[in-house]
Amino acid sequence: MDLEKTKSLLRILNFSIAVAIISLLSSLPYLHEVLTYENGNMQKWVPNLGIREYLINSSGKYFNYSSYRKFLFNISFNLFAFSGFLGWFVLNTYKVYRKAILLPLVSITYQIVIILSSARTSWFNQPEVKFLGTLIVTLVLVYFYFPRKNKIIFRKTAFLWCLLFLVSLLPYLHDIVTNRQEELRSFIPFLGIEKSLTHNGQVLGWSNYRVFLFVFCTHLFAQIGWACWFFDARNRLFRPFLLVPIVFNLYEITIISININAPSFNKPDWKLYTTIIIATLIAVNLYFNSDKALEWMERNNHN
Repeated sequence: MDLEKTKSLLRILNFSIAVAIISLLSSLPYLHEVLTYENGNMQKWVPNLGIREYLINSSGKYFNYSSYRKFLFNISFNLFAFSGFLGWFVLNTYKVYRKAILLPLVSITYQIVIILSSARTSWFNQPEVKFLGTLIVTLVLVYFYFPRKNKIIFRKTAFLWCLLFLVSLLPYLHDIVTNRQEELRSFIPFLGIEKSLTHNGQVLGWSNYRVFLFVFCTHLFAQIGWACWFFDARNRLFRPFLLVPIVFNLYEITIISININAPSFNKPDWKLYTTIIIATLIAVNLYFNSDKALEWMERNNHN
């Protein structure tokens, strides 16, 4: 087999793997919609593998969630957010702010552990504990890894570390702002935001302000991780693939923010097919232009 054919086969293999990975990761935010109905029952086409029966406890709950659909949404979306920040962290080997990316990574990992350990109602899930834990991790990372020599680098890095600290609070901001009785906490000033967003007893289509905050902030958190990975992945051949989860998550944020009633464009099958089609189109485009892309990357790396 000549060199050109070998390179072509390797290219097809790499792009096929990229399409599969990005399609799988991009489908995580709506995996619960693909596998289950709104009432929590499994879709008819899904084979019975006994997973639901294995996960359900004596109280009829799934890791303390009332339905399998709610459990799937929470664990899948947290894994989606984790993937974005993990990719960003692995990419930035030499960046001065690389260790600060551990803050959102630790925050979302803690959320995943809380879900899988059924500790949502324990003191481990109290906002005070999570905030104090985040603060301690921040101080430890600052002590060991924060650059202090160059004043210009110090200021820029300090700003980025502060931003990432605030970002790491997003997964449980709803716990900080509201209590479990769905009321604003006493130390939160009344700014009228909840009232201005409430129409017909719902907050932008959600049952209450706490639920809206949870859904919006978790989507925003995930978007930040994937978007930062995309912007720092300059000169990387896989960069265009990152647009797939970014665009879909941005679409979800838009729907959440302005309460778009577009059921025809929010069906899980439409999302799944579109994800695969977009990822495949990107792969085909890169396949025929990868030589030019590689030359451009090499030229930029030498400059």
